[in-house]
Amino acid sequence: MDTIILFAMHMTHPVIIKQLSAKGIVNIYAGVTHCIAVASSGLAFSWGASSDGQLGHTGQLVPKKVKMPGSTLIWGAALGSNHSLLLTDGPSFQPDVYYLGKQPRLSPESPLKEAKDSTPKKRPTSAISKSPTVKYAARAKQPEKMMFMRKCGWMQRLSARGDVCACISDKNNSGYISILSELSATERLLYYQLSMVKTSIWKSLQSTDMLKLLENSIYLHTLRQLLDLFTIVSNAVGVNSIHLTRIVQRTQYFGDLALLSKAKEITGLFELYAKALCDFITLSGFKHIGKIAREILQKHDNTFMELLGKEEKLTDFGQEAHERQMLKESSLSWEKLQATIDSCMADAEDTKAFWDSCPNKLAESLKRPDRRIIRDSRKKPLQLVNAGRFSSNWFLLFNDVIVHAQPSAGSQIFTTHHVYNLSLVWAEPIPDTDQVKNALQLTMPEKTLSLQTNSQTAKAEWLWTINQTIDVLLTSGKEQKEIKSPNGRVPPKLARPGKHTFANHPQGRDATYEGMWLTGKPHGNGTLTWPDRRKYSGNFTNGLQNGFGWSVEPASASGTKTKVYQGQWKEGKREGRGFLRHPNGDVYLGYFRDNQCNGNGILQCVNPASIYVGQWKKDCFNGYGVKDDSLHGEKYMGFWQDNHRHGDGFVITVDGVYYEGTFNQDKLQGAGILVTEDGTCFQGQLTTGPTLNGKGTLTMPNGDYVEGNFNGLWGDEVKLTGNFNKFAEEGPPPSLTRMLGQNTASAEAKWLDIFSECWQDLGCADNKPDSRKAWTCVAAALAVGKRELEFLEGLQADVDVPTLRKAIEELERIPQHNKNIITADDLKEKEKYLSKAFDLPIHPLGRLIENLVNAFRASYVGIGAHQLLLPYAIDEVKCFIKKSYEVVRLLFPEFPDYSTKPRTPVMEQPSADFYYDYTNNDGGQSEDSSGQVEQAKEDDVSQLITPESLLHPLLLPKLCPALLTMYAVKNSDENERYLDRLNRLNRQHDMSLMAYLGIDQKFWLFEDAIYSEPSKLKEMKDVSYLEAIHTLERISTAFSPADKLGVIESTMEAIDSQVQSKEIKGHVWSMDDLFPLFQYVVTRARIPHLGSEIQFIEDLMDPGIIHGRLGILMTTLKACYIQICNENLKAL
Repeated sequence: MDTIILFAMHMTHPVIIKQLSAKGIVNIYAGVTHCIAVASSGLAFSWGASSDGQLGHTGQLVPKKVKMPGSTLIWGAALGSNHSLLLTDGPSFQPDVYYLGKQPRLSPESPLKEAKDSTPKKRPTSAISKSPTVKYAARAKQPEKMMFMRKCGWMQRLSARGDVCACISDKNNSGYISILSELSATERLLYYQLSMVKTSIWKSLQSTDMLKLLENSIYLHTLRQLLDLFTIVSNAVGVNSIHLTRIVQRTQYFGDLALLSKAKEITGLFELYAKALCDFITLSGFKHIGKIAREILQKHDNTFMELLGKEEKLTDFGQEAHERQMLKESSLSWEKLQATIDSCMADAEDTKAFWDSCPNKLAESLKRPDRRIIRDSRKKPLQLVNAGRFSSNWFLLFNDVIVHAQPSAGSQIFTTHHVYNLSLVWAEPIPDTDQVKNALQLTMPEKTLSLQTNSQTAKAEWLWTINQTIDVLLTSGKEQKEIKSPNGRVPPKLARPGKHTFANHPQGRDATYEGMWLTGKPHGNGTLTWPDRRKYSGNFTNGLQNGFGWSVEPASASGTKTKVYQGQWKEGKREGRGFLRHPNGDVYLGYFRDNQCNGNGILQCVNPASIYVGQWKKDCFNGYGVKDDSLHGEKYMGFWQDNHRHGDGFVITVDGVYYEGTFNQDKLQGAGILVTEDGTCFQGQLTTGPTLNGKGTLTMPNGDYVEGNFNGLWGDEVKLTGNFNKFAEEGPPPSLTRMLGQNTASAEAKWLDIFSECWQDLGCADNKPDSRKAWTCVAAALAVGKRELEFLEGLQADVDVPTLRKAIEELERIPQHNKNIITADDLKEKEKYLSKAFDLPIHPLGRLIENLVNAFRASYVGIGAHQLLLPYAIDEVKCFIKKSYEVVRLLFPEFPDYSTKPRTPVMEQPSADFYYDYTNNDGGQSEDSSGQVEQAKEDDVSQLITPESLLHPLLLPKLCPALLTMYAVKNSDENERYLDRLNRLNRQHDMSLMAYLGIDQKFWLFEDAIYSEPSKLKEMKDVSYLEAIHTLERISTAFSPADKLGVIESTMEAIDSQVQSKEIKGHVWSMDDLFPLFQYVVTRARIPHLGSEIQFIEDLMDPGIIHGRLGILMTTLKACYIQICNENLKAL
């Protein structure tokens, strides 16, 4: 309570009175020519004029302590013109008044106001007394007690002015004020005593000489902690005494007393202080200080004697008083604290006695301030099971460790010992056998001890004590309810946090693990570190990495280059899906097995730059894969074996050269096909390079060809011997598409690992569909995903954790499945679920789609965006849809099955056309049942579900950018001609264009007002059929054939609606009317890649709708496109 006092006397600005700094001043009283400052420790300091002795010492401007007889404590004052009144604690805690200065001769006091009503009140009123006549007597230069003032009762405040004095007092000796006065006086006395200790004894203990004597000893840290806590506790007592004084003076509410409002904090401080005191006692700290600091402490013998006093019971509150209840609650907490301190002191004394009797070497090794002895096997026998006759074992149970001490060979002196962290000890009883009885087992990391007692009772006591101590340690010292079972087992938490350094870890010596444990092994989340700076953070099971985790392995002494893995583990090895960054910057994302890349994965290399997507086996490319090699400017798509091209495959170069064939250990051999960007094609013997090597046929873009023997690197000088032949057939030369694909992988043979891993993730690795098991695996995958998010959130990774967590929670709500029928609402709910699942890689379906999209983009983006690869891409998309639908049916088996026969319900139930009516014995069909069946048939939409209708809207938006790019490349020449003709057509005004296209004039829909002005009519442009035109423009923003067909259908509806609105109602469209009008809308829509859009729809549309209404509209759109591309525009 450091206080800075500002003082001004004949000065223009305040100055600091340094003599009062750090004195704990709480009140200042000012007279005419002198002042008194009262400190929280009960001392008073006066300064100013002292002509009549009112200061209690020689007058001066520097504050000086007022000497009181018997070290009386001052807590109030009042100053007149030439005198001072001091309110102090008197005998039996009743306040006394001391007088200094010119003393008046006082007649008996008389109250200024008498209570008119003698009716008893809940709390008696205080009387204000004074002396009516004043006759001055001799001066009092030393404080003199005014004995007659005790007759006024329990004084609360003093007041003085000029030569007049007054006080506020309560004459009720057992009232509210008297009780509070006792309590406040006791608290002031306690704080005074603490202040004496702090300013004398404590100051000596904190001196430089004292600290030098304790330097580098076990006592120094504990002593400093004890001194610091003593200061904090004494300050808390001081604050409480100030509050009590204010309550007595009626300047503060009783409920604001710090002892009540901050009871938990204050008792907590005392508990910390008591613990530090017990720690110091345990170390025999006071005994040690007494030896080394005898001369320093002898100076304070008088202080010790003054602090010793008698305890007296305070006056009691009334039973019904509200203040009594508040103080009672506070008292109970202090009584509980006292019991805790008593127990702590007893444990400290027992531990001190143990250290005194313990061998010095063992004591020096084990002694710690906060360590307490709990149980000693010398007093409570405990031995190793099957211990030798002459073997000697000493077991010590402390509050934090278990110690096993043993003597050296041929000696009885305990020279070696093992210390086991008690938080990582699991105590279990061992069932009795003929050979072993009354035994228990202690399980620790890397160690198991089987121990034996003399009896079942001793066994139960040891088990109970060990487990109870463990439980207290795990709950941070908070006593738990004692639970004792008949066999002596007290089950503390089996799973618990802890830290341990392994002497022999399977993955390296001196590894340190910190995290969750279970029966002596890491189990749960934790971190494992090695001296060589390797580190793993994540999940453990039975001591090994298992589940999701993150590891770092330094690859250089400086640690600047590291190998980082983040993903799934199994039995201490990388297994499952993960991300691996090599020290050279190469990155692998995919599946692992036995610490090796195995399954589907992506490898992105930095130097030289390349990317591989495909199958792996034992860290090697193995199976189908795609490698984009930027260094050589080519992309290979085919089969691999041990990092070598091996099997069927093809290469596409940055120059647009395509060649396919059979590879053997990176070498192309045998028959193959080579196609250049201009359409030149070679069929024959090919080798690496590509090099033409043997018989073959070279076909020109115009169909002419050369047959013979060829030898040389393509693009360089090629030697040939053969015959040149002209293309003799009528019509265009044969399409290259039919010639390609003879030495390439089929779509069914590609990306097998992606689908097999998905089936495995859904618990169906044996290819036996089990919907219930699959949903269980989905739930497990989502739960694992949640834990991964928590782990990533702890690492502060760049991941939107809240959004992902919300998505997981939404997918945890599983839609109804495995029903006999599928209604429109059911289908909508399932589509919504699938859409969310496909967008979340944590879900098995989302992981499947992510892998498929990565594989597709790796194949057909960049160099792979070649027109010759478009058929392969289309086949892959269709295969994706087919196989993904089979996976979806695993979760929703009610979807139709098209794997064996088309358009059949997946769940073939007995015919529902006939129902027995159990109330009608004639065997006829129940009318109610028949109605239910018909209604069920009407509600069932399963026959409308196809793989394309279900999955196209979900999958194609992710593949469309790559696909449409390939379509645009293939149709670039045709599209250029289309755009040129489209621009020429759109230069025409609406009337001219309609006339040119042959649209019947009744469909020339203009505003009626325009017809009256023929000149304007001929100038109108882009004003007719705007709704239909804007609708058709949206075809480029649709990503599935069904959506694009929907746009075409909406366009036709918009045309019909506008025609109907012009009173041409009931019109039946003929192709002669529809086609020119539709061509007008197509022309005005100005779709930039209409040919690609049409081909995209034709290649991927559901074959079931090709002959229906949508098929007709699709044919109409295609005809319009062909007309635009080929029509003679000379008439324009």
